[in-house]
Amino acid sequence: MSMAWATLTKCPGAYSPRCRFNQTPRSRASATITPLCRMRERARGEGAAVKDARMPPVFLIVRDILLLRRGPQDLPYSTQTLAAVVALCVVMQIGVALFAHEVSLGGVLGGALLWLCFTLLTLNLLLSMRGLRSRFVQTATALLSCALVFTAISAPIALLAGDPPATPEQMTPLQLLLGAVSLPLLIWKVVVDAHVFRHSLNLPFAGGMLIAVLWIIAALLLSGFAGAPAAA
Repeated sequence: MSMAWATLTKCPGAYSPRCRFNQTPRSRASATITPLCRMRERARGEGAAVKDARMPPVFLIVRDILLLRRGPQDLPYSTQTLAAVVALCVVMQIGVALFAHEVSLGGVLGGALLWLCFTLLTLNLLLSMRGLRSRFVQTATALLSCALVFTAISAPIALLAGDPPATPEQMTPLQLLLGAVSLPLLIWKVVVDAHVFRHSLNLPFAGGMLIAVLWIIAALLLSGFAGAPAAA
């Protein structure tokens, strides 16, 4: 965690069920476990540690952000990482759009760059308004990394759905099914974005959710303006 996010807490495990301040008398009584249970927990923990050791630290942090376990403050302050994530986002969006939709390369590239400029400039503006501009690199890395993951997950759906029909009546049964499948993914993305905004802007979760919803709407408007598929 960088100094920009340094905060004081009364108990480092205040939100953990193992913290004695959160345990009821019954849970404290059940905390006594046998040596066999300890061996099983140790083996389980060692197995998880070996699995996590195979993944780079940034990937682990992004995974935990997607699961709402960590925030953007846990990412390293690295402009090189941000630049790499930006490049991957542009390449991923161009690849998915070209394969899934009948659009020109120039239109897709323009839409991707427009979305990228909107993301970085708007995020910088929001952080500056809150006096938290020092958090820009980590927040941008978190937002774009999560967007990259969601783009990769939704790519098969976009490839199967193809170009959207002109009217809802023209949607095929497959497109209706894929639309129903993509709805939970969209909700998950909005919640993750709200989680990132909440931490980076020091807002309650409701405030982060409001910004995340407006963020999605702005991305859809930008995609209509650029004539390219949306990339939120």
